[in-house]
Amino acid sequence: MDVHDPTTDIAAMRSLFPAVLKAAQTLHQHSPLVEQIRVALLHLTQLPRTDDGTRKELLTTSDDGAGHDVIAESYDPGAPSHNTETSAWNRSGPIP
Repeated sequence: MDVHDPTTDIAAMRSLFPAVLKAAQTLHQHSPLVEQIRVALLHLTQLPRTDDGTRKELLTTSDDGAGHDVIAESYDPGAPSHNTETSAWNRSGPIP
């Protein structure tokens, strides 16, 4: 998929950035990169959400009460998939 803000990237940044900041604090490092990470963490978007039926449209915070939302793959939930690879898992099921 060619998308912007993939969920995997957002989740990785939300996990990694605080750890990097804590490590920099522990090591008493205050480089420009540390400040860039601190600012980036403040501006990270929330994980995108979509409906659990079609998974084609983004949901807003006003849709929270419906109980039919799931985390979307990206902020482009309707983007066509271009991955045509077939893994061994898909062809034969779990490896015994």
